[in-house]
Amino acid sequence: MRKSILVAAVTAATAFSSTEVFAADVITRLTSDRLTTILKAAGATEIEATKPEAGVEVVTFSDGTGTVNLVLLECAADGCGMLQMSIIFDKDPRFTLSALNSFNATYLNAQAAIMPSGNIGLIRLYLPGGGVTEDNVRLNLAVYLESPGLFEKHIQSQVTASVDTKPGAAQPVTAPKALTLGVDATLAAAKPKFDVMKWLSTKPGRRLR
Repeated sequence: MRKSILVAAVTAATAFSSTEVFAADVITRLTSDRLTTILKAAGATEIEATKPEAGVEVVTFSDGTGTVNLVLLECAADGCGMLQMSIIFDKDPRFTLSALNSFNATYLNAQAAIMPSGNIGLIRLYLPGGGVTEDNVRLNLAVYLESPGLFEKHIQSQVTASVDTKPGAAQPVTAPKALTLGVDATLAAAKPKFDVMKWLSTKPGRRLR
């Protein structure tokens, strides 16, 4: 199982700073600058911040095995109200519906969803509304960065005999509601104008080992 080299660093940074939390550290809006600072402190590389359109900020970086996309939505002058952590895996015949649904039912680190391109997205949504500490942001990043390794281990361990798991079977572009309900429902509730899933479908993914 591949494990992000950043997980230990992010977790350690959270533990180190946990004794120095003050009221002033509570935040309700995130910014690409704050995320960039957190990532640099954790040792992330190839960090890049962009604004693909109004109200959207994106921070991408390498976790040592591939690109991670942090998409900030509902952005205004005081920051952004929603963060979607996203890692893309290229299409693979082992990504059967039963294997993906099994992963979603087993792990809470991220939800696997089939993208419009047919690639797989590992998605974790984070809402800072109500107030969170920077430690909590780091902790959620650390939990999320465990998901690629867990995903690979889970997919590789799947042994199935149904028609949709036959070697070489093509995967559908559109996932059934059972697979993407959590992601779709949360995005719909937030009503972001930016089509995150469509945008992510244009991005290169990493290959399953």
